[in-house]
Amino acid sequence: YVNFAKNTWRIVRINGDGSVKLILNNLLDKTSPYYNETNVDFNNSLIKSELDTYYANYLNGYSDDIATMNYCNDIVLDSNGYTGYNRIMINKIFTNDCLSNKVLTNIGLLTIDEAIFAGASISNSNNDLYLNNASINYAYYLMSSSKGNSTSYYPFVLNKDGSINNSILGTTSLNIRPVINIIKNVSASGTGKIDDTYLIMRLES
Repeated sequence: YVNFAKNTWRIVRINGDGSVKLILNNLLDKTSPYYNETNVDFNNSLIKSELDTYYANYLNGYSDDIATMNYCNDIVLDSNGYTGYNRIMINKIFTNDCLSNKVLTNIGLLTIDEAIFAGASISNSNNDLYLNNASINYAYYLMSSSKGNSTSYYPFVLNKDGSINNSILGTTSLNIRPVINIIKNVSASGTGKIDDTYLIMRLES
């Protein structure tokens, strides 16, 4: 657990450049469709607009500590639909290397691979999912693409029981759980436990 920007976050992973990926410990109060009927690109999506609003309202004053990075969007199509579906659901290939398109942003969502590495299941429930929070009672969107074509888009969704859902049309309003990356040039006090969270402290360059 990490205390940052007056909120509690969970550590997702340490990135290759030393930055640390965090996910908000709770959902935002606002729900949103992932996209409108014409644009599935994350940077122009409805859910990105909601994330940008959250960033402006709650994170803008901490922007020096938040890295702008490539997030994996995975909206490349092949003959069978989005490549992420075949890779995850059929071939069961999971990786933190982005094998599809990337978007440069300072705030995003969890990828399907990160959810699986945290304990999410593509076939069963798992209430012991590392990122689970007893107060999270709703499904929320992931950043990775599942089924669809150029006009119908089904992002992967993480259910509250730790199972993966790939059958919710992206025009459906669902919950939002933001993800950010903290630059490597910080230190932290604390033990990372819920009652003694890591407290981020900026180091001088």
